[in-house]
Amino acid sequence: FNIDCDDEIEQIQNYLTIQKIRFHKNFEALVEVEEAIYNHKILRLVLQPIVENAIIHGLEPKIGKGKLIIKGYKDQENIIFDILDDGIGMGNSKSKGEGIGMSNVMRRIQIYYGEQYGIIIPQYKGFTCVRIIIPTDRIENKAM
Repeated sequence: FNIDCDDEIEQIQNYLTIQKIRFHKNFEALVEVEEAIYNHKILRLVLQPIVENAIIHGLEPKIGKGKLIIKGYKDQENIIFDILDDGIGMGNSKSKGEGIGMSNVMRRIQIYYGEQYGIIIPQYKGFTCVRIIIPTDRIENKAM
């Protein structure tokens, strides 16, 4: 059910490698994750569906090269992941299934951590951002 955060990030790196081959490197990916969160456990497959949505629904239909940024950091009480892309924007994709992955991740987070956690869509100039918020107090720290 849970996975080490560093393992989840490694899976995302592998997924990005496959997608870059598939899309002939038509997007640039940057992963910036603070080392402080690597020691925590998170729900399995929380990031991959959101990253997949960004690529398939945002970057794939974009004309020209796109950019994907994945940030992971800790604030006072939460671990936060921001998945940003400069694709065509949410709601503009003609692909079927847009939003299914995001709603599934949101539901899983809220079932496990509580209704106050999950996904929000903050405004970012020139980027679509999906922010995942997970509490640190419900996350098992493997260093403990």
